[in-house]
Amino acid sequence: MRKLLSVVLAVGAFLVAGVVTAPSANAAGGERLGCYVASGQPLLWGPPCRSQRPQESYAVRFKVLNGTGTYSYAWNTHGWPVTSGCTSTSGECNVRAQSIHDDTAVTVSVTISQPGYSANLSATARLLAVCFFDYEWVWC
Repeated sequence: MRKLLSVVLAVGAFLVAGVVTAPSANAAGGERLGCYVASGQPLLWGPPCRSQRPQESYAVRFKVLNGTGTYSYAWNTHGWPVTSGCTSTSGECNVRAQSIHDDTAVTVSVTISQPGYSANLSATARLLAVCFFDYEWVWC
């Protein structure tokens, strides 16, 4: 019985020590803004971030990566129409963009904030120019 009690106490002390020395979930720094152009390719957060296939318009996704804890977000889409996210509580911002006849740079930026910490992040997606030729979208 004493042996069992000793084991239980030792395990309990170990667990308490683990909780006490655990790193803070609010540690900030090292965040980056990833981007992804939805054009039929696997989801890999860039940069680099560019169109992979010619199409009329693109869904361009931006996401805060490597964050810890809870942030507030202040998104700037620089005029690109928002399709989802981009709110003060969302770590992701999705916009719609076109690159008809001209290469297009889609830049989105965000200020992330926690008590006592803030950072400005930005990312740019490159959309190659497309043209409509013979009933399909092709690279210009």
